[in-house]
Amino acid sequence: MMDTKQLHYFLLVFKTRSICKAANLAHLTQPAISKIIRQLEVDLGVPLFERTSQGVIPTSFAHYLAIHANAIERKILAAQTIISQLKADTEGSAPLKIHNTYLGLNTTQLQHFLAVMETRSINLAADRLGVGRSALNKNIKLLADTLQIRLFDRTPLRIEPTPYAELLVTYVNGIISEIRDTLSGLRILREKEGGCIAVGAGTGIAPFFLPQVLSRLNGETRNGNLKVTIFEGLSEELIPSLIRGELDLAITTSASHTDHTDAELIFETLFVDQVCLVCSKKHPLAGFDLIDVKQILNFPLALAPKIEWQQFLSDVFLNARLSPPQTSVVSSSHALLRSLVLNYNYIAFLPKRLLSIEIEDDLSIVSLPVPNTTLNAEVTLAYRTHAAKLPVTSDFINILREIMLDARGGPVC
Repeated sequence: MMDTKQLHYFLLVFKTRSICKAANLAHLTQPAISKIIRQLEVDLGVPLFERTSQGVIPTSFAHYLAIHANAIERKILAAQTIISQLKADTEGSAPLKIHNTYLGLNTTQLQHFLAVMETRSINLAADRLGVGRSALNKNIKLLADTLQIRLFDRTPLRIEPTPYAELLVTYVNGIISEIRDTLSGLRILREKEGGCIAVGAGTGIAPFFLPQVLSRLNGETRNGNLKVTIFEGLSEELIPSLIRGELDLAITTSASHTDHTDAELIFETLFVDQVCLVCSKKHPLAGFDLIDVKQILNFPLALAPKIEWQQFLSDVFLNARLSPPQTSVVSSSHALLRSLVLNYNYIAFLPKRLLSIEIEDDLSIVSLPVPNTTLNAEVTLAYRTHAAKLPVTSDFINILREIMLDARGGPVC
């Protein structure tokens, strides 16, 4: 089983795209980092990087591994933090420094710890694992020393876990489970390249376009090993995740993507949406042919946490020589904003295409005809050049393009 320390050094190389930079960050020599990466490639049975004169280029296997390695590191850091806090609360001391530093917990030590927790016996745990008692005792002690805690108390009849061990076991189970899932996924990916894909979707986008894409992807690829993971969030969160290698592609609603200059990223406009003021069909302002912007001030406003959208609305009121309204609710939840609009007298500023189901089918949400309050916003597809070479990612992108082409009735101008 791969070691979490190996994964930590792998992530340094993955994020920096450089053995030299990773070595500097890890305070190791370049040959040492290279040896660790080569050993990890041997252990996993897959190539992780293509070496070039300018650095290293991650393979499809590396992109997959990075997603799970990041998740494993987060679990380890969470375990360190909660243990540190419990020790501080129990002993009345300041939290230990370990919660600020990634320790790279040894996988073998974690497995030995779980065996002792389950059997409450060094002898039984050693027999189950097929290791000597001294080796098991040593690993338990090393883990306890790393975390600076006592894990077990010995009684005449058995070994009893301390509160620290009872707290730690949940996190360790999660770490080991994530590692096993990662190895299983890599095996599938190795046997059939492109078996997994991680997709980020802007808030509100996932329910409207992705079901069609996923249905066609499943029907056309007929890949029983295909696994698609969907993450919802703001473009401000998804693009950095894409850059870090935690996602294969992202679909976001943004006024502009020119701020992102990563050379490995490709941005493709799917269509240009119109962000507009909307309300419930039962709202007092619904049904008017023309509404003065001043009338908007009489009702609570609910907005998505997009700075450019909020600034645009503020400018609309300032240009009309009015003080911008105080936003009543700011939420990244499309479902919450929709509920506020449908069930209360809230006015929201939302993409019209994403509300097309409610608007076109006359299901209660309508746009408000307020002059100069419509903002063009690109719905973009972002992906890494290397990830696009995977068959499943390529299939996903092509299907998404076709669905968007049908929806807008022609190519983007």
